[in-house]
Amino acid sequence: LRPVEVPAGQTREVAFTSGDTRLAGTLYVPSPGGPARAGIVLLQGSSTNLRDEYRFYADHFARAGLAVLTFDKRGHGGSLGDYALATYGVLASDAAAAVEFLRAQPGVDAGRVGVWGLSQGGFIAPLVAARCPALRFIVAVSAPGVPIGECATYQDSVRLVSAGFDPADVQRAV
Repeated sequence: LRPVEVPAGQTREVAFTSGDTRLAGTLYVPSPGGPARAGIVLLQGSSTNLRDEYRFYADHFARAGLAVLTFDKRGHGGSLGDYALATYGVLASDAAAAVEFLRAQPGVDAGRVGVWGLSQGGFIAPLVAARCPALRFIVAVSAPGVPIGECATYQDSVRLVSAGFDPADVQRAV
C-alpha cells in the first residue's frame, strides 16, 4: 500500500527534546482552522526506527481529523542519540516527550492526546501513560500478551536458532 499524500502545508518537519537528546519528527495537521483536534503519537515496533515507515498510518489518522506526530527513534534518521543504548525506559521517555510536544501545538486539544503503538510500541505505550498523566488513550496493536522480559527472551531464542546455534546452547543462553 502507498500512502495518499497529505496536501501541501499540512505536514511540517519538527524537532523536540527528550532529556538532552534532540528527536526529529513530522507533524501531520488536518485541515487548518476549526476546533482544536485530538492528537496521536505513533510508536514504532522494534524493527522500524524511521518515521516515514509509518507514513501510511499518519496520513490515515490525519485524514480522519487527528493531529499526528511521528518521529525517528533516537540515533536514526534525523534524531540524535544512540538507539543501541536505549532501554525501554529511555524509549518511553522519548515517547512521553513526543506526547508533550504534540499537546503544546496550536490547534491540538491538549486534553485529547494519546498514543498508537505497534509491537514494541505497544510495550512502550503503558510506560508512556505512567510518565504522562495527561495521556488520554492508548491503542496497542500487536502488543505481546506477556511481560517484556519473557518476550525479549523468546525473540532472542528465535534469533539464535535462526543464526544456526544448537538448540541446547540456545536454551542455556536464554
